[in-house]
Amino acid sequence: MDNFEKHCQPKKNVMYECYKFLSCNQKEGQSMGTFITELKTKAKNCEYESEEEMVLDKIVMSIRDKSVRERLLQTKVLSLRKAIDVCQIAEVSRHQIDEMAMKMDSRSIREDNINVSKSKISTSNIVRRKMNDVNTPYNCEKCNTKHNAGQCPAFGK
Repeated sequence: MDNFEKHCQPKKNVMYECYKFLSCNQKEGQSMGTFITELKTKAKNCEYESEEEMVLDKIVMSIRDKSVRERLLQTKVLSLRKAIDVCQIAEVSRHQIDEMAMKMDSRSIREDNINVSKSKISTSNIVRRKMNDVNTPYNCEKCNTKHNAGQCPAFGK
């Protein structure tokens, strides 16, 4: 049966498989885990002597995050396992930083809303105090005269 299955399967074009592997780049939004799995799968079809080295080279050349690439290039002895660890740690920490930033932004918005509410309360308290002092004359901004609250001759005009 094994020979029959081999006979029925289409022939693999190794050069084309190498082309697919070498032209594979990390897509925007693609996780490192998915990208590395895709590279390993494509490298198996290429019949390279050392798939691990090819995948390592491709990771360094094709990841989207330039700071992670720089970190990988600065590592003296870089293995595939070490590269995967560096990439995954960077990805996790980037998500954590984004999450922290979102929480800080929402906290800042809440604090701004509280400050606005406090200023509205203090302004309305001043107005209420002035209105309670109905028998105390004050300088009216509407008619530029001094009179008690609620007795402005310019009111309604």
